[in-house]
Amino acid sequence: MNTLLHSLRGVWNDPFKRYVSIALAVAAAAIIIFGTPTAETEAPAAPEGEATLEVHFFYHSGCPHCRDQEPFNEDMARKYTNVYFVYHDGADPSQYSVLLQLIDGTGV
Repeated sequence: MNTLLHSLRGVWNDPFKRYVSIALAVAAAAIIIFGTPTAETEAPAAPEGEATLEVHFFYHSGCPHCRDQEPFNEDMARKYTNVYFVYHDGADPSQYSVLLQLIDGTGV
């Protein structure tokens, strides 16, 4: 216990470490308070008109592979005007309910 208290005193006595610790605590609090959406969202509907193919693309905002896929999706949407891409961020917990709705709709 004494070594833990000694380590904490060492962090708090150094001004740089103190400010970094405070900044990390504030950032963590902001993520906890503002980072978790409470309202569930439904998938947006495809535009009205001709028959469209709706493609639901689930991605993670920090994934480089998902980011590399986006230009391909945009090219496909331009090439095939009847294809409509719906993007879902996997980091957003409310999007999980959209995934479950889509799975229920397939009967799998």
